[in-house]
Amino acid sequence: MSSSVISESEPHLTVDPQRLERLCADLDGDTEAVTGFISAFVRMWPARLDRVRGAVHRNDVEAILDSALSIRSSSGMIGAAQLGAVAVDVERCGRRGDVTGAHALIPRLSTAGSATVTVLSEMLVAGRY
Repeated sequence: MSSSVISESEPHLTVDPQRLERLCADLDGDTEAVTGFISAFVRMWPARLDRVRGAVHRNDVEAILDSALSIRSSSGMIGAAQLGAVAVDVERCGRRGDVTGAHALIPRLSTAGSATVTVLSEMLVAGRY
């Protein structure tokens, strides 16, 4: 299975700051809204990952697809390219009914999600949002 994941040698692509700037502009410069969105993403990440794990454990293809779509869309809003790419791969597995393939992607999903949460948390602490 080919992967659309960005190389781990490009950690600066974990979160695209320009995408966050566009999100802020889309929200008429409301940095508090962006901060809230980032905070919610960080807070919700463990549950999102658990949803994928649970869906795989239950062999629930629809839940795999639903949870991957949730991760993909929220990752896209904040510019989390690596995480979004892995979510696309999980989504493809869900569409094919490939539970084994989705299971094999969970470690990469977890790693990309953790890296994203780390970068976003650092942004929040630094007061960048």
